[in-house]
Amino acid sequence: MNTSEQKNHKTALRELETAAIEFAEVAMHRINGLAADIAQAEASFAKKIGDERTQRLNLATEQRAYVDQADKEMRRYFERLYLRGFWGRVNWLLNGR
Repeated sequence: MNTSEQKNHKTALRELETAAIEFAEVAMHRINGLAADIAQAEASFAKKIGDERTQRLNLATEQRAYVDQADKEMRRYFERLYLRGFWGRVNWLLNGR
């Protein structure tokens, strides 16, 4: 190769190197942006899952309280029936009191 060809070759290599560096910088910038978006989405998703679990636990607690209260009422009801005498039970069956 003569001198002018070498200069053209070096110039082309430098331009290619500069373009590759610029491309790498742009790619890294986009990758970092996507990574930040993914991290934000992941945090949002985790929060949403946590809120859903909390809501389900609250609903389960409310349901358990309701069932416990109903159980206590039924138990009191049958204890009163059990503590009545024979005629009290017959009266309860006939009158519903």
